[in-house]
This record gives sequence, C-alpha cells and structure tokens, in this order.
Amino acid sequence: MNDKVKVKTLRPVLFEGRPQTEFETTELHRRELQTRRLLDGSHVAAKASKPVASTSGAEFIDRKAAEVIAAIEGADQTLLADALEAEQAKGEKARSTVVEALQAAIYG
Repeated sequence: MNDKVKVKTLRPVLFEGRPQTEFETTELHRRELQTRRLLDGSHVAAKASKPVASTSGAEFIDRKAAEVIAAIEGADQTLLADALEAEQAKGEKARSTVVEALQAAIYG
C-alpha cells in the first residue's frame, strides 16, 4: 500500500535533514502537520481525511486531544454538548484543552 501524499507547508519544516516547504510524505505525517496547522490551507482542504463519524459524545472524545479539537469544526452542536459532558465526567482526568475547545465551540 502506497500512502505517500504530496504536502505543501506554510513555512519550511525539517524533512529528511533539509528545510523544505514541498515534499512527499506519509498520510500519518500529513495529518500530524495538519494538526499542527503547518499545511497550506488550500492543500489541507484537498487532502483532508474523512471525518470520523461519531454517534455519541463518548466516541467523539475517544481519541487524542488534537484530533478531537480538529474534529470540532462542523460538528453537530448536540454532539459537541454530549462530548463536553463526557469529557467533564472524567473528573480530574478531563483534558482542559479539550474542555476549553468544546466550550468555545458551543458557547462561542
């Protein structure tokens, strides 16, 4: 399986020992660059992965914080409210960055 994709970054990043703005990399690395907001916006839209379909708030937050935050945009308000409730139910283990991002998306 060849999962190589071409990427274009907003600024040079060190790749294979050289600072580059355009290169071919893996899909996983592309998603990491996207999460870090280093990809050119037009390129991100063209190469964005399909959003993970979540049926509950618990499923929505059952991934890394950066992935949850990236998935917030365009998500249903009811799902976001359920996700916030599920994250806060973790008590002391609730991730403050996720809680803050969900609250900002819900309450503006």
